[in-house]
Amino acid sequence: MSSSSSSSLATSSPRRWPNRRMQFVASLLAMGSTFSFGFQMMWVNPARGTVMEFVRATMDHEDAAEEYATFLFDSAMAIFFAGSILGGFVIQPAAEHLGRRKAYMVGVVTYIIACGIKIMAKEYVSYSLFAASRFISGFGIAISMGLSAIITVESSSAETRGVASLVNGFFLQVSLVVTSVLAMPFCLGNTRLWEFLFWFETLLNVVVLIGVLYIPETPTYLASQNTEDEKKHEDDVTESLVFFREMDQEDARLEARRIIYSYQCSQNKKQNIFTLWKCRFTTRGTLLGMLIMGAMAQSGITIINFYAVRILVATGLNGTNASIANSLLCLFAVAGITTAFFIVDKYGRKKLLLVTFVALIIINIAIVGLLYLCAHFPHMIFNCMLIGAICLFNFFFSMGPGPLSMFIAGELVPQQSRSAASIYTSVTMAVCRFLTLVLYTRFQKATSEAIAFGTSFLPPMIIAVYILYRYLPETKGTTVEQLQAEFNVDSRKENTEEIEMLEIQN
Repeated sequence: MSSSSSSSLATSSPRRWPNRRMQFVASLLAMGSTFSFGFQMMWVNPARGTVMEFVRATMDHEDAAEEYATFLFDSAMAIFFAGSILGGFVIQPAAEHLGRRKAYMVGVVTYIIACGIKIMAKEYVSYSLFAASRFISGFGIAISMGLSAIITVESSSAETRGVASLVNGFFLQVSLVVTSVLAMPFCLGNTRLWEFLFWFETLLNVVVLIGVLYIPETPTYLASQNTEDEKKHEDDVTESLVFFREMDQEDARLEARRIIYSYQCSQNKKQNIFTLWKCRFTTRGTLLGMLIMGAMAQSGITIINFYAVRILVATGLNGTNASIANSLLCLFAVAGITTAFFIVDKYGRKKLLLVTFVALIIINIAIVGLLYLCAHFPHMIFNCMLIGAICLFNFFFSMGPGPLSMFIAGELVPQQSRSAASIYTSVTMAVCRFLTLVLYTRFQKATSEAIAFGTSFLPPMIIAVYILYRYLPETKGTTVEQLQAEFNVDSRKENTEEIEMLEIQN
């Protein structure tokens, strides 16, 4: 059978699942990025009492100890996302000047250093070292998460890009489950053993770092580089395509020439965070990516990740039962992301986002009502219903906005703008989570858990559903070039209609 007939068969029956090598690469990248992110979000949830004891031990004065210790604890939690904000601004220059692979390695190395500092903080009972390690962790993870999504999008084919990108979300949810168990007080989350949590993370990321050394640069990044040796340029892109997509040498060379030619014809320079806004198509994609990321971060997931155990204890459960229930919540998140693997390329990104956001709005309304009932009419039935509602929240969140927000911006903008756009989406997530951790507890104390949860997390998702319904294009199985062509056609139609309206008025 000829190669042309083979390609036609591939086109008529698109392959949704990435090849084994791409599955391995996506998993390796996720272990050093989203797995670490989930670990940092979750470990302080079941181990909150242990961390509070550590914070109290670092205090010099006993006056207003509990209130001050709570303030220091909340500050240490929020400072992680302050580091993420700064790390987000490093993604674009690192990705363009160092390349995707080396920039990702910088993020992983930074996080390994942060884990070492946290181990030292326990050894020397130093809050300053503990807070510094949180900040550096956020900085490094922001870089590795941004580059993990970019590498996966640029290395996968259009048909397998959705499933491959979901691997990041899958490892995030697995991390929440693993960490919720490891960080329980009767496991490693106690005053004697909690530093071993970070030895575990250090060893895991060293393994990731070694594995990434054997991964080539992404084909689209290589194609975008200017070089005088055209033969070597084509060979490098071809080898990258053969590695990531397991293509035949002949097919890979043809695809390499197509990619290189498309960049030569576009004559577009790499865009930074300022020039990105000059192109209407790129502006639309970046704003939609920021909206999805912001709505995801403001859905209530930050409070559930950091304070689920505290909320469950406040409703009447003891610490052990609350920790076990927290692990159950995380299992539903794994079920959600597993479901997403089978439907993301069947129903498309837009439909999946809209359905899951609407479901989250309904569930959040139920959570608000149950929080009110638990506070005013405490009963085990209401506790169980609240746990069930949060389980459903985790399921739908992990099936839609959780994983999709990590990569959809990369599908909406061209390669020249991808790293710049990722700055805005990464910073949007970090800012939203930072402000939530800083303000939510104060707002909750001034009002109530139900009022704080409802007013903080319902409006953002309602606004997002309306905007996404009107303006989000479907990216399933399409290239950025196809999306841009459709956008240009729609823009010309709008301009023509405006001109006709003006002529009629005149």
